[in-house]
Amino acid sequence: MRVGAEKVAFEDPEYYRNTGWNLNNLPDAYGSLLRHLGAAINGINVPWLYCGMLFASFCWHAEDNFMSSINYQHCGAKKRWYGIPSSHSEQFERTMRAQVPERFRENPDLLLHLTTMVPPSVLQANGVRVFTLVQEPGDIILTFPKAYHSGFSEGFNCNEAVNFVLPNWLEFGRECVEMYRTYGRLSIFSHDRFVFHFGSTQNLDEYTISDCEMLLKELRRLFHEEQDYKKAFIANGLESVEELSGDVMLDEQSMEVDDVRQCFLCKHNVFFSGVICSCNPNRLSCLRHTKAMCSCPMQKRTLLQWVSSAELRYAIRRVQVKTRALKSELAVRSGDLLRTSNSSAVPIAPTSDSSHGTSSGNCFLTERKEASTKPKHVQQSARLPLKAAPIAHPRLHATSADYEYWRTKMSSASKVGPNGEPFPHVTDLT
Repeated sequence: MRVGAEKVAFEDPEYYRNTGWNLNNLPDAYGSLLRHLGAAINGINVPWLYCGMLFASFCWHAEDNFMSSINYQHCGAKKRWYGIPSSHSEQFERTMRAQVPERFRENPDLLLHLTTMVPPSVLQANGVRVFTLVQEPGDIILTFPKAYHSGFSEGFNCNEAVNFVLPNWLEFGRECVEMYRTYGRLSIFSHDRFVFHFGSTQNLDEYTISDCEMLLKELRRLFHEEQDYKKAFIANGLESVEELSGDVMLDEQSMEVDDVRQCFLCKHNVFFSGVICSCNPNRLSCLRHTKAMCSCPMQKRTLLQWVSSAELRYAIRRVQVKTRALKSELAVRSGDLLRTSNSSAVPIAPTSDSSHGTSSGNCFLTERKEASTKPKHVQQSARLPLKAAPIAHPRLHATSADYEYWRTKMSSASKVGPNGEPFPHVTDLT
């Protein structure tokens, strides 16, 4: 098969080894934030292989840390998917709690267990928008951040899946971490470490103005939270502050430290600073839960600081400088464009200004390889034209064209194909 000038040949081992559509490569593709993760995490940036059988199901869930996911079917029977857009996630959660209240009383974090299935018809009756599609061999399914999904197999099949994240995930990631703190669940990786590492050490050249602004917003939020709590502690009598050496890298050794250095109450990874008390020096608290740690006065407590406010300011300043440079570059390019157009109107493609970067109308996306002539009610999902993105471990980079392709798809969950035709196999059950 040929797509443009590229010959797509999954059966060719050399092509498959290098293409960005190889799920071993995709998490580290150009523009994916997971490429900054220096640790291999099974099921996150290392694909898992799933074998299903007749009626084998996967219950309602969203991806870990509200990441995006990609699922490729290698062979076998069809797989039926149901999905809910993030704009209906809260209504979905309320409906689930109303349907099985006893289960939620026993396990408030039941939706994190992947063990509960409620029929789509029940969700629809309660105002939840539900989509469905059928996956066949050769089909690729994308799920967006915070898009709950479920499904079942119609026979034996074999699928491969992995996660990836684009910069528009940052706010979703923060939202998920807040939920984890509510339930006392440990995050897959430290969100605070991830954001700080991204802002303070990584090359930002591959990211856009909106990407940098999202990162800047999150860094500022972290900075102000740290500052506000520290000022309150000092006002309440805190006298002891201990500066510790902090490793800001995102590797396996650092992540092992994060798994141990967690708040006694909410299990949040304590990355920037935490508090201990002389009554129990082995108990560590995040800044939010120092009052729940013990009844001792603040004078008996010590603030442990691994990353200082000055280091956070440096990361903020670094991203600010890059954002301003990108805006200046854009202004220069826009001026050149206007001058060369002889005062003619210059069409500018609209962009999504959604804070979460995805459409509220859909929750997953499929692409097709070929058009079908079957009637609409039996039309099957077609196959996806794959793009080359030459990367391999040692984790080389995919091309900027691949990144822009992903950015376009993730910023607009369109149900229209490349030639303007609809995707009839993505069905809105509402």
